Amino acid sequence: MQTEHSASNSMQKKDFSAYASLHQVHCFQNFAAVTLNVNGQDFHVRQAQPLVSSGRGLILTTLRRGETTILSAGQKEILKPADFAIIPLGADVTFRGADCELDCLVIDEQLKPLLPTGLSDEAPIILSALLPATSLLYQQFICFRTYTNLMQGEDVEELLPPLLMMLNTIFKRHAGNEGSTGDSQLDKVCIFINKNLLDPDLDPDMVAKHLGLSRARLYRLAEPLGGIGKYIRTKRLQLAHEKLRHGGNEAGSISNLAFDLGFGTETAFRRAFKEAFGMTPSELRNLKR
Repeated sequence: MQTEHSASNSMQKKDFSAYASLHQVHCFQNFAAVTLNVNGQDFHVRQAQPLVSSGRGLILTTLRRGETTILSAGQKEILKPADFAIIPLGADVTFRGADCELDCLVIDEQLKPLLPTGLSDEAPIILSALLPATSLLYQQFICFRTYTNLMQGEDVEELLPPLLMMLNTIFKRHAGNEGSTGDSQLDKVCIFINKNLLDPDLDPDMVAKHLGLSRARLYRLAEPLGGIGKYIRTKRLQLAHEKLRHGGNEAGSISNLAFDLGFGTETAFRRAFKEAFGMTPSELRNLKR
C-alpha cells in the first residue's frame, strides 16, 4: 500500500501495511483520501477506522472503475458509476466486487458539525447519479480528490468544509424527498441525457423531440438542474473527466473526445474543461495516479 502523509497529520506513525486493498493513502488532520481496490476480496468499512484519529466518522465514496456491491444487514445495493455513497465508519458494511476501484474520503467524527445529521449508525445511503444534485456533488468530489494528489496540508484541508456543506445540503434534500415518487418527467429527461452523452447531436431540441415535450415545458422541468443546456454540458464534462482520468491513452485523442461530446472545437472543450476542473485535459491525462 502506498501511503503519503501531510505534515499536519498526527497519525503519520500508523502502520497500514496490513490493508492491502488501500492505495494512494493521503492522511490529513481530520480526514484521509484513499483509493480502495476490491478485487475478489471483501473489504469491510471498519478496516478504514485507523485512517482517522477517533476511529469514527463517515466514508464518502464513488466508483473510479468497475461496479461494486455494498452489503449491509443482509441487504445488497449496487453502486453504479457516478453514484455517491455515504457510509458510517462503524457500520457493518462490506464492499464486494470482482475488479473495481473506489475513490474514498474517510472523514473524522471531529468534523461532526459539518457532517449530515440523521444518518443511521448502520445503513449506508446511496445517492443516485440520476439525481440532479448528485451530479454536482460528484463533480466537486472528483475535483477535491484530484487536489489531494497535488496539494498538501492546510491547502487541502481548507477545501474540505465547502464540500461537506454541499453534501449536508444535498443529504437534507434527499431525506426530505425520500419516499416520494418525484417528477417522473424530469427523471426521464436525466436518463435520456445520460444515455446519449456521446451523441454529438444531443441538445435541448433532441431531448424535447424524443420525450414529446415542448421547449417551454422542457426548460421549466430543467430549472432544478440549473438549465437543460448547462446540465448536458456538465454531464459531458464529467464523462470526459472519467475517460481521461481512468482511461489513459485508451480514451483516444482529446480532439476526438471533444467532438464526440458535442464541442464545436477542441479549444472550446479545453476552455470548458479547465473552467470546470482547474486543469486542462492534457494535464489530467498526464497526472500520475
